[in-house]
Amino acid sequence: MPEQHETILLEILTPEKTFLNKEVTLVVVPSEEGDLGVMAHIAPMLCALRPGVICIFDEKLNANERYFVASGTAWINDNKAILLVPEVFDLKKTDDHTTLEEIKKIEAKGENIDQESKLQLATLRQKHYSLQNIPYA
Repeated sequence: MPEQHETILLEILTPEKTFLNKEVTLVVVPSEEGDLGVMAHIAPMLCALRPGVICIFDEKLNANERYFVASGTAWINDNKAILLVPEVFDLKKTDDHTTLEEIKKIEAKGENIDQESKLQLATLRQKHYSLQNIPYA
């Protein structure tokens, strides 16, 4: 008989809406300290998120959902993981060609771009990298 894994509630919240609210077996989040695997009964914690991919694993521990985030905060407590992020992109629905075009558009402005554009460029480059190197594939 296959081993049953306990689940945790995963919520991904943006300022506009609840992006995701579901029970999962395992989620790996891109924390500032490195990738963090969250399963049932993990110790409570609060951590900052870096640009990277959130990977959600099913009951057979297959990574079947991946989302890109540029930043955010993860709060883990009582078999619940709440991720507060400014925006989130489903990698299945994200077009790398569009990401590359956005990068080229900012780069075309030259070195005299403002701080917000520099941050946006760094985020787009990380998103492009994530699309080229999807973790746990």
